[in-house]
Amino acid sequence: MVSEVYLIRHASAESASPTRNDSERNLTASGIAEATQVADCLQTLGIVIDCIRCSPLARAHQTAQLIAHQYALPVTVDDRLAPGFDYSIVQNFAQSRQYRSIALIAHQPDLTWIVWSATGVQQEFACAGIVRLEPAKPQWRLAFALAPHTQELVVSRRDDPWTQVNS
Repeated sequence: MVSEVYLIRHASAESASPTRNDSERNLTASGIAEATQVADCLQTLGIVIDCIRCSPLARAHQTAQLIAHQYALPVTVDDRLAPGFDYSIVQNFAQSRQYRSIALIAHQPDLTWIVWSATGVQQEFACAGIVRLEPAKPQWRLAFALAPHTQELVVSRRDDPWTQVNS
């Protein structure tokens, strides 16, 4: 069974444009740096990810690819993670016997809604934000949430990076 679910919001993307389909918005240069920092942060904390799934939108897929590259994992594009996905999808993934930990890269406001549905906690997501959910009875537990500025502190604090998570 899955014991850790990492919900990750895609990194910063190009602004919306009336002449371009929203699903085609790419990461900006700072978004590429943010996605790389997400992977650095997770690895600095010693977090093992077994599976990476993402929304089919370009910005989520690009974020997932940058994280997956550092983990040497494939990315699975999953249409169920497109905008409008809900908590039932997370519950389905949680039943997997194939993986211990899974990362889902998706969008707002879905991620906030899923965390609230799973834990009863109101958690906003900045671009490239990370939330770790762990199963608990009767619902999930929000183990931690890492905004990009905290991720930067984690990566820079290699002697004991967990001090930044717990502070």
